[in-house]
Amino acid sequence: MTQAKHKILIVEDSDSEVEALESMLESDYVVSSLDSSFDIVSHIKNTHPDLLLINPELLNLPLQDICNATKRDNKHPGHVIFLSPIQNIEDSIWAYKAGADDFISKPYDPEIIRSKIQVQVRHRALERDLESSANKAQEVANQALKSTSEMGILLHFMGRMVGCEYYDDLGVALLDVIELLGFNAVMQIRGCNGAINLRCANESLDAKLLNERQQNGENILALGDALFMGSELVSVLIKNIHDHRADRVSRLKSKIPIILESATVRVKQLDAEVIREEAKELEVKNIAAQPGALAEALDANLMTQLSALHQLFCQFDEKIMYKIDTLQEELDGRFRMLDLLEDQEEQLVAVLNQCLREIYQTHELSDEIKKQFNQLLMATNNMSSNRG
Repeated sequence: MTQAKHKILIVEDSDSEVEALESMLESDYVVSSLDSSFDIVSHIKNTHPDLLLINPELLNLPLQDICNATKRDNKHPGHVIFLSPIQNIEDSIWAYKAGADDFISKPYDPEIIRSKIQVQVRHRALERDLESSANKAQEVANQALKSTSEMGILLHFMGRMVGCEYYDDLGVALLDVIELLGFNAVMQIRGCNGAINLRCANESLDAKLLNERQQNGENILALGDALFMGSELVSVLIKNIHDHRADRVSRLKSKIPIILESATVRVKQLDAEVIREEAKELEVKNIAAQPGALAEALDANLMTQLSALHQLFCQFDEKIMYKIDTLQEELDGRFRMLDLLEDQEEQLVAVLNQCLREIYQTHELSDEIKKQFNQLLMATNNMSSNRG
């Protein structure tokens, strides 16, 4: 079964801009367009577009009504992208309050446009999943609140948080708690090596707001249909709060600060682990970057091992020669006790002498090994002295 294409509505007075956007999108989406002379609100209510691309700078445009019609459509709510650059935090706040989910700057880059639209389409699919299970999620949340009070959800998150070994795992755990209450959110974790955005692109309007609001030191701020809440190292942007009952929003507001502060503590712990591992790696790199110091360390270790091995070999060689001499004396005595015939004794002595010759040849090899040991020790010692 072929999946129906998502519908995109472009609101723009410039024919050239509309044609450029249509050429980029028409192969993957059902694209239509209107200029500001049309009754855009009525059109949206009748056609239910999945995504609205709109130039917010058009004159006499009922921008707020258009965005509300798109985002609060009871049958098929969609997302809104402004065809306008967002230059600063004031622009970001204005755009969010007006109803924008993201923005696209001119001149249009096809890759950026496709990427941002795909993000919004995925968000819309997630919201539909959340909506379809909202009642069940609410029942689960209510049951948790009834059985363990409001601390139940907090304790569950904190228990899961302790086992999070990566920033991403921590973010997913936090988003899961928010979704348990039926809300959709994006978030940012600011670790020691930079910010990590979850469910929003790094260059998106969501990411800009998450980062800039925190830089301004704000912990909670209503942004139109969204709610920003943040701590020192963790921030969330909760979407479509107007779709939820006031008591649910209130309950969320009471829990999120505690959850964010707990998450911040865990981020600091992860930061400490990352810094410790990086320090270990840096120490290894520093040693590798100083061949002289590394060589001296290796030389000292090598000298110790070679000396110990040389002493062990010498002890072994001395014990072997002692055993050979003892064996020869013992065999000579035994031959005399056997009272052998002369030719028999000569044959046995010949065999014994042959064995001894082979043993002595092996002993000559051990002498050569000891000689090589001594030369190696001297060479290593000379290298260390020259380097010093």
